[in-house]
This record gives sequence, C-alpha cells and structure tokens, in this order.
Amino acid sequence: MLQKIDQAITSFPDFPVKGVIFRDLNPIYKKPELLKGLVQEFAKAAQKLGKYDYIAGIEARGFILATALAYELNCAFIPVRKKGKLPGKLHTVTYQLEYGEDTLEIQEDANLQNAKVLAVDDVFATGGTMRGVLELLRKCGADPHFGVIMDIKLTDRQTLGVPNFALF
Repeated sequence: MLQKIDQAITSFPDFPVKGVIFRDLNPIYKKPELLKGLVQEFAKAAQKLGKYDYIAGIEARGFILATALAYELNCAFIPVRKKGKLPGKLHTVTYQLEYGEDTLEIQEDANLQNAKVLAVDDVFATGGTMRGVLELLRKCGADPHFGVIMDIKLTDRQTLGVPNFALF
C-alpha cells in the first residue's frame, strides 16, 4: 500500500516559487482506497509511539489526515489554526519562520494539560511551523509528538526533540 501511495504523489517544480518542488498529495485523497490505506498506515505508525488523547491537525492540509486519523484511533481532534480563525478564548504562540513570523492558535476549551497529543501535517520541510505547533502544545501543558506523511529532508526532524515519524 505504501508503494501505491508513494506513486500517487505528484511533484510540481517551481511552485509556488522558483526553486521549490511542491509535493501534491491530492491524488491520494481522490482515490478512496489510497486515502483509506494512508489513514491505516499512518495509524499503524502513530500507534508505535503510543496511545493519544488528541490528534492536532495543522492548518490547512494537516486537517485532511488528522480528522480521519482521530476517527481511526478513537481520539479527539483539535484544529491548530492561524491567527484570527478561531472564536473564544485561545492559547496563542508566535513563532519564527524563514521569512518572518506567524501565529498559531488553539481554543482554550480543549483540556490539553498532561494530554498526549499527536500533531499531524502533510509535509515536513524546514520545521518552522512544526516548531511553533510543538511550542503551542507545550504552552497548553500537553505532551506533544508529531507525524508527517512526507519528510523532504530540508531539516532533520530529530532536532525538534520529540517523538516523531514520517511515512516517506
């Protein structure tokens, strides 16, 4: 199944800017058997790191897999959103990116104190966003881990200092 999933990933050179190769996972999501296989393979990899209380989906492409994974693993889902997209009281963190900074938020009504949380995204590149997510989850009192579908190896995932995995 992993080979079929890998073969479905397409690449777009020079998108969104020259020099970047965009890895498009949408062909996986368009084929039910591949989407189901991806969720099952991701769930197996996640379970090797333990049992989770929450699956945190990172805006926006991380939402696709995270909600299905939360269902598969019988966990709660929590969205990690960019600034200004969530109502109510929020936990917020501003973090550094290669070309500036960004802000991420989680609603405070999610009780993350001592919760084991798996942050999920599609691609791991420089690690900037994932660092911000991990900082936000720690700020909420959670025990953060993370998993990604694809690691394009621009930065070593292990430098983030938490249990993690990538399917590719």
